[in-house]
This record gives sequence, structure tokens and C-alpha cells, in this order.
Amino acid sequence: MNAFEKHQLVAPVCGSLVSRAKELRNWTHNLLALKRRPLQYLAPCSSKVLNYGRAQRIGSNCLFERDSVLSAIAFYLREPIASTQQILKKNVNYVRRNEEFRNKKQSLKRLNSQLNSFEFIDRENYLQLQSCNQSSRIVCSFHFGDFIYGLNALMCLESPSQKRIFHSQQRASKDYFHNIKLSFGDRAVLDKNQLTTCASNVLQILYQLRVQPTTLVMFCDLPGNFGQSCEVSFLGRKAFFPRGVATLGLCAQIPIIPAISFSVSNTNYVKVFAPISPVKAQDETREKAVSRIIQDLVCILESFVQLFPYQWKFLQALPNYFYKAT
Repeated sequence: MNAFEKHQLVAPVCGSLVSRAKELRNWTHNLLALKRRPLQYLAPCSSKVLNYGRAQRIGSNCLFERDSVLSAIAFYLREPIASTQQILKKNVNYVRRNEEFRNKKQSLKRLNSQLNSFEFIDRENYLQLQSCNQSSRIVCSFHFGDFIYGLNALMCLESPSQKRIFHSQQRASKDYFHNIKLSFGDRAVLDKNQLTTCASNVLQILYQLRVQPTTLVMFCDLPGNFGQSCEVSFLGRKAFFPRGVATLGLCAQIPIIPAISFSVSNTNYVKVFAPISPVKAQDETREKAVSRIIQDLVCILESFVQLFPYQWKFLQALPNYFYKAT
């Protein structure tokens, strides 16, 4: 048995939006006591800041210098400036370590050690979900934790008859695929299974989903300048997230299965949530259905950002999510 096949952390596969939200809230609070701090006003700018870049564009005209970006992130996270600095430093190291590990050739020993760090509990629930629905589906994930190895391990649980496609912004490197092949063997999701944004369109993806049972892996947490967005609530404020996953699910009429990777101490976890139905409610417009689905997904991301903010790849771009891209 491969290391990634030991366990699978899976939520129950049924339930309404309300019950899913309650379940997620209870689950995350049991995982780690979440201490909510009162809203902090923007603290004075500190001279000791990270090199986030000379500036970040917020909205269409305004440029936030590094100190202002730090203050803005602290404001949205409801954390003091000093705590936010520590979180961002930890985020830089965490993201860099994961990026270097996956994009540089690794030894089999190191790869096995990484896979052995994953915990997959109740993996039978995900297998049961597959047996109940052998048609196409979308696995929607987030750039959180060790999402690459978590998602690849999850895809290895798919039936051999199910085609697997990773949808990404750009093609991965040769060293990346070398590591994936060495890690997962014949079940690895390799270059032929990768579909980039520039080399595909919606009609092509819809055709693939309809002609052959396919599991399509997509992300829903890219900053607002990646395609069209819709308005949702995030961290208690109006925010804007890409709408592509919801639009595709509604057009193809296939379930959307949220999944997220995260780590606690030296252990990596993969959690799969109940499928989100692509069926519009009675008298629900397509626009409202898109917003409902994206809101459901963002609620998951929000809970984990509150618990482990440093594990989100796009934490430093957090202010961008609260301004609609033009």
C-alpha cells in the first residue's frame, strides 16, 4: 500500500448549505480553538516590514506601499501589526519551502517522507461518493497547505476508468513532473493530464466532461484579475472571487466537490467536503446560483484562513480580494 493510501479525511457527502456550514464550523473549532480578536484599527505604519514588493495595485488607481499593505492585511485579518508581520514571515517561508520542494528534483527518500506525513482519514467515504456518482465531477480546491501533493494523492483514489485533468494557469516544470512520477508511479497525474488556461476554452472543457467520465481539478481562490469575479462575503466584508468553477459546474450540470489541504505541526491533511449541487433552486437566477456556489466555497477558505493564515499562498495579496478588478 502506498503512503498516500493509508487514510483520507472526508466530510459526510450529503446535507444542505446550512448543515455544511454548521458542520464546518464545529469541525474547525474542534480541530483548533479559534480565538477571535476584536476589530483592530489600522495601526501606525512600521518601518520593519517584509519585502512584499515595491507596491501592490489595489483596485484601478490606488497603489499601496509596503507599509500600507502590511496595515491593510492586519486590518482584514483583525490582527495587530506585530502579529501580522510574524504571520507574513511565516507565510513567506512556508510557501517558498513548498515551491522549492515541488519544483526541484527530490530523492525518493525525501518524497516518501513527504507522502508519509499525510493523513487520509475515512477515505472510504470518498470512495463511496465515487461509486454513487461515476459521471464527471469538479474537484474544487485552494492554494492552501501542500495542495499539490494533497490533490495528487486524492486523484490517485479515482477509478482507473475516470479521466483526470488538472486545470492550471501555466504548465508545470520538468522537475515537478519528475517528482510526481517518482512519488505516485503509474497513478501519477502527469503532463498529459494538465490543461492550461491559455491552451483551453470553456467549450473544450464542457465537451470533455460530457463525452467521458472526468474528474476536473480547479482552483477557486485566485486573485480577482484572473477572469470574471462575483461578489461574496469573506472575513466579514464584501469581496470578489473568480466565478469560473461555479459557471462551469452549472453549465455541465455536474457536482462540485470542495477539497483542501492543510498542515498541523508536521502532519499534512486532506479534507474533502460534501458535494455542492449544480442545480439551481426554484426561481433562482443563474447569477444568484453562481454567487451561492462561490460563497459556499469561500466559507471553507475563510475558516482555514482564520485557523492557519500563513498556509495560504495568496495571503500577501489579501487586500486585492476586497476591490473589484477593472
